[in-house]
Amino acid sequence: MAQVIFLTRDKEAFANHCHALGKLILLVTYCVLLQGARPDLVPVLVLPPLAFAIWRRIPVRSYLSQGALFIIIAILMAVAVYEETGDTQAALYEALRFTALVLASLLLLDCTHADDLASALSQLLYPIFRRYAFLAGSIVQLTLSMLPLVMETAQGVREARLARGERMLRHPIRSTSALAASILMTLLDRIEHWADALSARLYDPYARRPWQHFSWRDIVIALIICAMLVALPWTR
Repeated sequence: MAQVIFLTRDKEAFANHCHALGKLILLVTYCVLLQGARPDLVPVLVLPPLAFAIWRRIPVRSYLSQGALFIIIAILMAVAVYEETGDTQAALYEALRFTALVLASLLLLDCTHADDLASALSQLLYPIFRRYAFLAGSIVQLTLSMLPLVMETAQGVREARLARGERMLRHPIRSTSALAASILMTLLDRIEHWADALSARLYDPYARRPWQHFSWRDIVIALIICAMLVALPWTR
């Protein structure tokens, strides 16, 4: 089976060794910058995550096949903007903006483990919420850990139905409904086994998490964040 998106790839790369908190703040800053940017700057702001994706050598085929939902959402957004404004260029820019946000989020998950993101969130919230910060980290960890399970389940059910000779385009509404029901039932069954496994291991969502240490690589992340904040007023 092809590699599932939302799954971190272990690589001896610069991005994998950066602190998860710095990468999370970088993603939020980029999203704010992109969301408020003028439409004519959107193609320029798409270039950094696109260049990073090329440098990371992401599995493009897996991203396209399993990210069909995001492609459909981008098309629907473009259609909605076109129906509202009648401007083709604005519709394309909006779809491109959404695609860039999704790509940036996938790149974060590609180079950051769910455990590291949960630990970083707990480290950020602990001074305010104390032990509840670890609960928030556990929620993030379980949610991110479930995403590959959802995508893998959806891909497996889809391939199984295609192997049985089902043609989705012959009866698209009925086929889509049956596919969604099959995915949901299979997913609920797998989640039940997963919950039993967590209970058997005495999983404690309030357990204290080990915190990561910052390194010289995080200085580069901090400089990029500062540069984006400085550029923020000029992109409006």
